[in-house]
Amino acid sequence: MNKKKRRKWVRYEREHSMSLWQGDWKRFGNKWILAFMDDASRLITCYGIFDSATTENTIEVLRKGFAEYGIPDEILTDLETIRCS
Repeated sequence: MNKKKRRKWVRYEREHSMSLWQGDWKRFGNKWILAFMDDASRLITCYGIFDSATTENTIEVLRKGFAEYGIPDEILTDLETIRCS
């Protein structure tokens, strides 16, 4: 019998909420959507819909998320991981 090959990757989730937020920009039609999600709980902590994907829009969305939920330990995007504490 052929043995099943083991996956090289395992879905990663943090154990505790607020230890990591994942964020990403996506284009939807002529608009851009930015969303940040808590890695442990999978809760969308903050999001925004904009005409363009800019740093200023990212900061605006994060400020709203920080005001409502606090500052996470780290933030992960396609570009890099940022330690907040």
